[in-house]
Amino acid sequence: RNLTFDKSFEAVELNGYFRYKVSQSASLYSGYSLRNEAPQINQLQPFQDVSNPLNIVTGNPNLEPSNSHNVYAGYNDYDFQKKSGFYSYFNASVTNDKVVPRTIVDENLIRNTTYDNVDGDYRINGSFSKSKSFKLDSLRTLKLGVGAYGNLARVVNFNNNIQYASKTTSITPNFDLTFDLKNVFQFRPSY
Repeated sequence: RNLTFDKSFEAVELNGYFRYKVSQSASLYSGYSLRNEAPQINQLQPFQDVSNPLNIVTGNPNLEPSNSHNVYAGYNDYDFQKKSGFYSYFNASVTNDKVVPRTIVDENLIRNTTYDNVDGDYRINGSFSKSKSFKLDSLRTLKLGVGAYGNLARVVNFNNNIQYASKTTSITPNFDLTFDLKNVFQFRPSY
């Protein structure tokens, strides 16, 4: 039996970037992008793949392309003469129509998998760090640094045909100290 399959997608993609020099040592930047990703052919094809009889896969010809919006911004200020600076960064992305597997395990423990579009995936993260150097004398320098990284994410998926969303939150502080004895050695513990 002959089966033909034809599917085409049209989508707009965008990309923009902005940078502003606040001072000789400081700059502010931001950007936005819109990306689209078409489903793979095996996710779209409307027939069953029975090459693995314990996992029967059927494509979904009604899938839409996923689209991801991403926005980011940051601020940098580093003084090379004083060897001190500040850095911050923020990023957020949202994905709609993400293609995910949808699997049902029947009473004979056979997996039947198809694909579906889901909305609501997002990731937000950001970080900052501050460092300052102190010249103790002509040979010794002490540098202190402190910062943190944070992440918040939500992922939508299916488990045995039930849609769920998992959330992850993390905050990671950091601290480092650098003792430099010019042209001899450097000691740098960090947490």
